[in-house]
Amino acid sequence: MRKTGCPPVVQPRRPVPPVPRKRLMPLCSVLFFLLSVPPIRGYPQGNSDCSHQQHKHASKIEAWSLCSRVTNGSGKELYCALFFLSGKLLLLSGNFVHYSLLELPATSYTHESCTAVPPFKKVRHNRSSLDEYIGGHSLRRTSESDGLTMQTDFSKLHATFHSVPEKNCIFFRDVIGGNFDKRKFDWYLQPRCSVTVCLSENKADTLFGNGHFQQFWGDNGEANCDWIVLHLQSGYDMVIARFPEDKKKRAWLPGDYILLSGADGETRKITGFSMSVTDWWKSVETKKKYPLTYAVTASQQNIALTVKALKPDQKKNIAGKEFWYGFGSVTGSIDGADQRGWAYLAPLGVSE
Repeated sequence: MRKTGCPPVVQPRRPVPPVPRKRLMPLCSVLFFLLSVPPIRGYPQGNSDCSHQQHKHASKIEAWSLCSRVTNGSGKELYCALFFLSGKLLLLSGNFVHYSLLELPATSYTHESCTAVPPFKKVRHNRSSLDEYIGGHSLRRTSESDGLTMQTDFSKLHATFHSVPEKNCIFFRDVIGGNFDKRKFDWYLQPRCSVTVCLSENKADTLFGNGHFQQFWGDNGEANCDWIVLHLQSGYDMVIARFPEDKKKRAWLPGDYILLSGADGETRKITGFSMSVTDWWKSVETKKKYPLTYAVTASQQNIALTVKALKPDQKKNIAGKEFWYGFGSVTGSIDGADQRGWAYLAPLGVSE
């Protein structure tokens, strides 16, 4: 059952003094580069908060994300993505936190990132809780009997997120369809969660909606693929993953696939599908083009969907490198029934 009010807000403790800016910025850039290119060493807990299975294995990199769409019922929509990454190269360890927030109908877009290298205070980091101070920002994640609570204390985002899974988890072992080495890569997804977002202790600032939570560990930190997660009003949830040709040669990758989760929570894997880009957007700064509109079709389930970015410019600059992750709308049909919904897009491997 979805909670009707805000979870108790825990006031963050005083963060440790930040590293001097002149020293921090070059170190942040170096660390992010190291975290973006394997091999990486990470915290060896590898424990899932999913109630259906516990992973316990060492990994070089660990990350999780929560993406959600919430509304106050009066026309205000917030699309928010929270992302946390932890990794270590030899003796150099670091954490990276990022969020992006899109507000409609104003199309206001905000994002912040922060990278921490030693010295940083690592309070707790285990299966049940996460408490990280990164520079002047803090992020907390706590497992509860019915879900996860996350608290952010950024300069532009002070909020509490409460996520409760509504469907069974999807595991990587089910996607790849065979035995695999968890040290190389392991992943699980809660395909649909009810999400409550409290922007303050005032209940009038509480918004409700849905989203998804995922977590992965592994030896390989590369993410050069197109990754789209869709949430449809009919109860369908969908994951679309498309890898560049050279990535398919690696044994730990399952190849291109669609995971279609029905309203009953049962998930079906679809491998024969087409996904094409029909519209592009060019960054003024880098001149790089990013896909804005996808056409997705599959004969199985008679899928014909269009995914379109809600705002063209959803790029962000992270440690000097430009990325585009964003939110989109979904229209089309499945098995002849009209579909509408929203999506989170991460077009990392596509090129014109």
